[in-house]
Amino acid sequence: MSKEYRSNSMQDLEQLKALASFEPKSELASSDLNKRKSTLLRIAQNIAERSQKKSVAEMLSSVMAISARTRRVLHDPVRVELDVFKADGSRAVVLQLGQLVD
Repeated sequence: MSKEYRSNSMQDLEQLKALASFEPKSELASSDLNKRKSTLLRIAQNIAERSQKKSVAEMLSSVMAISARTRRVLHDPVRVELDVFKADGSRAVVLQLGQLVD
């Protein structure tokens, strides 16, 4: 294995560790449903204020974006697990995204 490959692998590993410890700062990521809803309402109000001189197509795009955000906010947070296995069946990598909710 070349030194360059090992160096890239180590960088990738460090980036994965940084990603694993990522803490979202957006209030939309809050576990408090009321906080998420009020944040979404503020976003919608800001978009509405900026949309007063927009064309119909631009306003439709804004409505579609708000609709998509609303659907995502109303759903409970999810947990995704991705397991990677070696050819012999043993586990090679376990990557867990999200938080375990009891």
